[in-house]
Amino acid sequence: AKRLNRYGTARSVTNALLVTISDEELRQAGVTKPERIRHCGEWLRFRDYYTIGQHKLTAGNFCDKPLICGLCAILRGSKLLASYLARLNLVRTVEPRLRPVMVTLSVRNGDDLSERLDHLRASMKLLHGRRHLPKQPSVMHQVSGGVYSVEVVNTGNGWHPHAHAIWMVDQNHESLTNSRMWALQKLSPEWHAITGDSFIVDARPITPTDEENPYAAGFCEVFKYAVKPAELGRDRLLEAFPILTGKRLVASFGCFRGIKEPTKLTDDLDGLKGLPYFEYFYRYMHGGYHVAQEPVHHENHD
Repeated sequence: AKRLNRYGTARSVTNALLVTISDEELRQAGVTKPERIRHCGEWLRFRDYYTIGQHKLTAGNFCDKPLICGLCAILRGSKLLASYLARLNLVRTVEPRLRPVMVTLSVRNGDDLSERLDHLRASMKLLHGRRHLPKQPSVMHQVSGGVYSVEVVNTGNGWHPHAHAIWMVDQNHESLTNSRMWALQKLSPEWHAITGDSFIVDARPITPTDEENPYAAGFCEVFKYAVKPAELGRDRLLEAFPILTGKRLVASFGCFRGIKEPTKLTDDLDGLKGLPYFEYFYRYMHGGYHVAQEPVHHENHD
């Protein structure tokens, strides 16, 4: 129920936005087949693997436009989260001394979103590249890798792109023991020297939460920013969409490098072959998802 409510809320927010935008305006902004966004998420199909207590999304009509569609953004973010958490567990198995630190990097606001976004991305590429320059002093020498998402906001003072990242550092490094001071005294000056216009940074260790996925909450914090472009509002979204389309707003380096972009938005069914399940079919109606037909039982069906 919690999952369906979240999907229904995302669909409702997208619908409210689309009411203010015509198909022609979407096409002018570079959206192909805008009708797919309007019909996205009209139906979903789930399997309830009741013998092991797992529910899996197996099908749905998706537009795959996460820059506009809140539902597709959530589904994509969830897939990325699962992939990076799996990599995190592998990295910490190989290098148990490494711990995640949440880092925020920004550049000064500007009127040209494309220029500001390119400036942020180029600055981050230069910063990450210093990991391979041992003779040049850099905070990146203690970073084994990381993943980041780019958030773009505009509250009336120009475009403000910034990155929310997770870096893997040695547990004895000062960024874990005194992250605020480390960010102020070391990361900030280096970032300002690279960007030439911004010294605003933040760093804080991720506090473990539960035993099964102790750092899941911290990773959720980073990936949630990759699902926000539609929150820009009508006019700014239409301006930003053609610029953000095709850009990698989630990227990684070092020990997190190589995670592939999700090619499907449904759940993986690995390890579930042969288990019995009930199949549920839902339709989006009246602002939420409701069962559209009686569940069908499948016994040992692939």
